Amino acid sequence: MIFLLIFVIFAEAAIQIPLHENYESLSDSSIPFTSFQFRGLSSSTAVTNLQNSQYYMTVGIGTPPKIFSVGLSLETSWILVDQKECLQCRRWTYKFYSLQSATFKKTNKKWNTDSAYQMRGNAGKDTVIIGSFNSTSQAVFLIDSEHGMDNLKADGIFGLGFSKGQAVSILKRWYDENYIENMIFSLYLNDISGISGLQDKGQSMLIIDGHDIYKYAAEEEFTYISVLNSDEYWELSLDKVSLGDLTFNSGNKARISSGEKGILGPKEAIDGILQLLQSSANCNTDSNNQLTCNCNANYPDLLIQLSGNAFRIKQAGYLHKLNKDCSLVFGYSEIDDIWILVMLFWEGFIPFMIWKTRKSALLL
Repeated sequence: MIFLLIFVIFAEAAIQIPLHENYESLSDSSIPFTSFQFRGLSSSTAVTNLQNSQYYMTVGIGTPPKIFSVGLSLETSWILVDQKECLQCRRWTYKFYSLQSATFKKTNKKWNTDSAYQMRGNAGKDTVIIGSFNSTSQAVFLIDSEHGMDNLKADGIFGLGFSKGQAVSILKRWYDENYIENMIFSLYLNDISGISGLQDKGQSMLIIDGHDIYKYAAEEEFTYISVLNSDEYWELSLDKVSLGDLTFNSGNKARISSGEKGILGPKEAIDGILQLLQSSANCNTDSNNQLTCNCNANYPDLLIQLSGNAFRIKQAGYLHKLNKDCSLVFGYSEIDDIWILVMLFWEGFIPFMIWKTRKSALLL
């Protein structure tokens, strides 16, 4: 599985961050780090691949720095962590205690989100460390109430999205302050389950200020697709979605999202997909009213056409094995006329996202 996000091309020196395949508590400061080079400076960090469903990296926050695991997010530019005072937060997470940081500055700004993760809290500024690079007075959002985050196995969230209407992202600050030459990041996700059928090209890797296209896609060709004029989300023009001989014209946008693997669409289209699969006798409703499918059966390809370019998804891309049966990764989008394609859905493709030229390149 390959996934690359790129804000701007052409980079000479890049941060290369390895991803590890098994989740472990990254709040333990004894975790070994792997070195990389950042503009000639020695730096280090770590990122974790949790069963092809969630991806984490470690950051240090405060002085002295406390190590937190943070999930990568495309929907926000914020850095969010649970704070010690949060009584409703998940018990297993490592909490930030502002009184223990000599560089923390409270801004008295309240905030809240209405996304899938419902959170609210207080904003502040502190030193944020990735490897040996310090970003001083970086906005940090401290969570004091949360709902719907039980499946997130990290201490918080690290935003790689746009900054409009939100805090300036750490990548944009690095670029504005000339610490990186290009506002660009790329992400290669290996397939630890083997379901994609692709040749494994080594350890998963997050690269900031560059990409290693020669290693991960040297013999491939690219299709460039313009990103729609949205200052908040990575959205592409969607022509149609087809499953076998059935075509769904509901929805005209596709949003690339982070989070757990899934394909979310308008209710009318998703109901049509589920009915088609159920009528094939390969999928049935169990005693809990959940649709389960025969993992060994043959299913039609899912075709998603973006700006005239067709992307064909084999059944491994929309089936999730659970014990002896398989479940479907389809779900309802809460936003009218928008399909949401979670980044781990892109098995077999390399999406590029380019900030300044506003184009997305997908590897066919």
